[in-house]
This record gives sequence, structure tokens and C-alpha cells, in this order.
Amino acid sequence: MRKLFKLFTLLFMLMTIVMACNKPSDKTNAEESYDGYYWYEGKKIPLQKLDNMFYVVFYLADEKKFRYELSKAGIELKYVQERKDYSFTFTDMSGSGAWELTNFITATIESSYKNAATALSYTIYWAPFYKLKDENEVVGITEVVGVHLKPGVTFTQLEQLAQKNSVKIIGKYIYYSNSYMLVCTKQSKGNSLEIANRFYESGLFEYTSAEMMGSITPL
Repeated sequence: MRKLFKLFTLLFMLMTIVMACNKPSDKTNAEESYDGYYWYEGKKIPLQKLDNMFYVVFYLADEKKFRYELSKAGIELKYVQERKDYSFTFTDMSGSGAWELTNFITATIESSYKNAATALSYTIYWAPFYKLKDENEVVGITEVVGVHLKPGVTFTQLEQLAQKNSVKIIGKYIYYSNSYMLVCTKQSKGNSLEIANRFYESGLFEYTSAEMMGSITPL
């Protein structure tokens, strides 16, 4: 009888351990990996930050030094685009941020941050790529943010928030009242996605949106 009781006890303990190991957690590993987000129609859309791909902006004058540091780390520039200045259609370009960047280059690099850190010190701005949830494509976050003020919110309030976050105003959208374009740099308190989220969460805006590059499908 004792042997039977011991056997029953042992089986019960084993079943308890198995059930505990198989118990679902509050969050799956996939859900926990989505550490970024953006706001769309009042809802948070999850994003997964990638640690091996970056969008970069640097001055033309720093190109040689930047490429040299990249080459030492075995990194190549991709999707390189040289720009003289900003020229956005339907924007009045009257803000000081319109001339924040001149004679600059945008590109992407594929590398870990640790490997690219020294080279990134030569950039004006950099930001990680993000993966859209349930999608295979990834998107780069540029330095530009678009915002639309809520009724009753003044331009002065926008200026104060921009100054607090070290963000510059490029100008106003001509055909959309109370809509403005902003630019972030390394001195800003976050990349453009983080700034767009922070501005939206301030309650002053109908919407905010970080400009996203054309999607790139990972190999």
C-alpha cells in the first residue's frame, strides 16, 4: 500500500512540474520582442526594433572620414543619396530647420551598433530600422516628422515643445492648416519615431508621423 501511495505521489509531482513548464506566459517571446510602436488613428501599432540595420545622415564634408571608419569595421554604405538641401513640395520652408541640413548624404548600413558606434559619431542623425508586426518587410525611420495641431493649440506651443526636445521646425504644409514638418538630429531627445510618439502623447496633436523610407525586404 505504501509503495502504491509513493508511486501516486511521484506521478502527481511529475504532472505538476510538466503543467507548470507548459503554462502560457502573459506575453509570448514574439510579443516581447516588439519594443517599438507608432500611433495610427489613436492606436499603438507595434514595431520590432532591429539591431543590425541603420538609416544614417551625414555631411558631405565628413564623407571620407565616415567611410574610412566604416571600412575599418567592414561596413559598406547602401542606398546612398546625396542632397544639397531640403525641398519638400507643398511646404513653405520658412522654419529654421529648413536649413538645419545642407550638403548632406543619406544612406543605410547593415551592422551591429557596437561595430558601427565609432563611425556613427560622424553622423548628423541615425536611427534603427524597424520591422512591422506580422510582416516580412522592414522600414527605415528618417529624420523628418510631420505633425498636425489640434484646434486651439498655438504655433507657440509647438515651438516650445520642439525647443524642449531639441527639434527644429522645417516649415508649414501650404494646403493643410496647422500642419508642420520637423527635423531631428543626434542632438534631439530621441529619433524621429520616438519624437513623433512623445509629441502625440502630449495631447496637443491630431496626429504625428515619423517619415518612413521605402520598405526594404531583408535577404
